[in-house]
Amino acid sequence: MSARIILLTGPVHTGKSTALNQFIASKRKQGELLMGVVNPDIDSQKWFVNVLDEKKILMDAAPNETAVIEIGKYRFSQSAFARTKQLLIEQSQQKSDWFIIDEIGKLELKGKGLEPEVSVAIANAGTNAKNLILVIRDYLLEDAIEHYRLGDCRVIKTDDLDEI
Repeated sequence: MSARIILLTGPVHTGKSTALNQFIASKRKQGELLMGVVNPDIDSQKWFVNVLDEKKILMDAAPNETAVIEIGKYRFSQSAFARTKQLLIEQSQQKSDWFIIDEIGKLELKGKGLEPEVSVAIANAGTNAKNLILVIRDYLLEDAIEHYRLGDCRVIKTDDLDEI
């Protein structure tokens, strides 16, 4: 079976994660199994939130933390990425109705951040997940489609989540 791949896109800070959380709640009420990670801002901090059990991992590095990933103005915790990558690899090997990765960004396109686990999740999608949602900022969309060879996918905005 081939998974349906959906790319949720839009500009920075336009409610993609918020809309995704509403979508997740709706699908849960319908009895569907969802896995993966959502990446919201909560109280001005970036978090990884496990879709399956809603446990949170603080993405931002502590001020005294030395093992960090820096990109632009952001300082992220390497250990947070390591824990999230482990979660993604474990969950991508399980059956689910929906597998969500929020978000694919500049780091992943450089082979860093949540890579290679994003690539593994995409490769496993046809086997384990019926539907794969990848969140990608609008200005990275074409690069991500090319990088991950996602030619056969559906591109949507947050308003379109109700239709899937």
